Amino acid sequence: MRIRATIQQADGKIRASCLDMEAAGEGATREEALAALREAVHGRLSPEAVAPPENSPPPAFEIVIVEGRPPGPSEER
Repeated sequence: MRIRATIQQADGKIRASCLDMEAAGEGATREEALAALREAVHGRLSPEAVAPPENSPPPAFEIVIVEGRPPGPSEER
C-alpha cells in the first residue's frame, strides 16, 4: 500500500502530512517528521483499532513524498 504525503517547513519545524488519510507528523528534521507520520499511519491502519489481533503482522505500507500538485484519481499508480 502506498501512502502519499507532503513535507512542509513552518515555524522551525518540519511537518509531514498524509494526503490519503488524516495523519501527520512533526519533527526537527525531515526524518523525524516522516518517522512520526509513519507511527500515526500505523496507528490508523493497525488491526488493534478494530479488533484484538490474532498474531497478525502489522500492516505494510510505503510513504511516498509528493512534490507539487498531488495526482488526481486517474493519475495514481
